[in-house]
Amino acid sequence: MRRRSGRWAALIATAIAGLIGVGAGPAWADDEPPAGPQTEQAGGDDDSDGAGAGFEAPDPRRAVAVLGFRAGADELPGIDQRLAAILRDKTSLEVLDVTDARRRFGNRLDGAVVDCAGDVACIARIGRRLRVADVLLVGVSRFGDVILTLQRIDVGGAEVDARIAEALAPDQAPDTDKLLTYLRRVMPDGDFLRYGVIRIQANIAGAEVIIGGTSRGRTPLDPVRLPAPASYDIRIASEGYVPFEASAAVPPDSEVLVRASLARQESAWYKRWWVWTLVGVAAVAGGTTAYLLTRDDDVPVVIEFPP
Repeated sequence: MRRRSGRWAALIATAIAGLIGVGAGPAWADDEPPAGPQTEQAGGDDDSDGAGAGFEAPDPRRAVAVLGFRAGADELPGIDQRLAAILRDKTSLEVLDVTDARRRFGNRLDGAVVDCAGDVACIARIGRRLRVADVLLVGVSRFGDVILTLQRIDVGGAEVDARIAEALAPDQAPDTDKLLTYLRRVMPDGDFLRYGVIRIQANIAGAEVIIGGTSRGRTPLDPVRLPAPASYDIRIASEGYVPFEASAAVPPDSEVLVRASLARQESAWYKRWWVWTLVGVAAVAGGTTAYLLTRDDDVPVVIEFPP
């Protein structure tokens, strides 16, 4: 696979834009209200390989439509849908693929994208009708090699915030890892940072809470926001009590609720097992399930101690 980067990629993209031309405007009516207030986008020139720096980061939960455009090329079938699927998997964005976009726009979406002929202002009007903050326009063309272009268009500003162009061999399609690399170059870094929340509820106040090897404070404790998906060791300890230990698998965009009951040491009837109480684990955002497990070979025991 051959790669064109930097200014050469920009020259290729410019040549493609010249080949497909700029349309005189769509045949559809822009009769939908504009999208809501848009988060300020990271600016950048057309030969930028990334999203720029020093600007306010876009909302990592904003809506993004992934639309495809072809200029006389049949290669890379379904490439726009593959990119949309990766964005769904790796980010917290509300991603509209072409099927979702057709439901919102109507059956004339494909013709409207063709009518725009790559014109940024025209694509932004489609984005407003789709009620999204960004449009990721995926272009496939032939310019000797197969040229794959990705443009992130800020709908509110009707401008290109980032663009890349890759020259690919006609018989070689990029795999998922390579497509993710392309997306990381054109989407803001913050889009790929995902988080979950661990909420601790303990039966005593003043117990130290250690999550992932770091002390997070003492109970009662505010919810702890952490990178996700990931697993975190949890230890809750207080002098005179048997410590609570567990491991929590935290899904992205979810909340894990841990209710721990610490027993006084004189009431413990064991020497080897960690005794911990798991009353409930709750996860939000799409019904994701999180699990808590004891460490090593210890056997989990659910006990309710009398007051």
